[in-house]
Amino acid sequence: MRYSNEVGNYLKSILKVYGINIKHHNLKWFTNRIGKRIYRRPLSCKCKECQRNYVDIADMTKHGTRREFHAQYIYDSQNCLRIEYFNSEKELNEAVYRDKKETK
Repeated sequence: MRYSNEVGNYLKSILKVYGINIKHHNLKWFTNRIGKRIYRRPLSCKCKECQRNYVDIADMTKHGTRREFHAQYIYDSQNCLRIEYFNSEKELNEAVYRDKKETK
């Protein structure tokens, strides 16, 4: 987990230098949402899974898997792929609208 936090901090510093403004969440933000739905921008990949604008963070305890595994995976994906996650579809739509407005 320490490695993931170091990567996250490094990524934030790079994004700041290049003026890329995404909301970067810490691992606790993701673990607090286990069993809930979070929203993301569609990814550049055109497959059905990547084009969905939401992710359900699975509560995997019923499958015998560590509870935090999926939250850790999504946290790492955020760090490596620069994916921005949101609490609600409304927040996602506001960010997309703001980005479109800024690019005009």
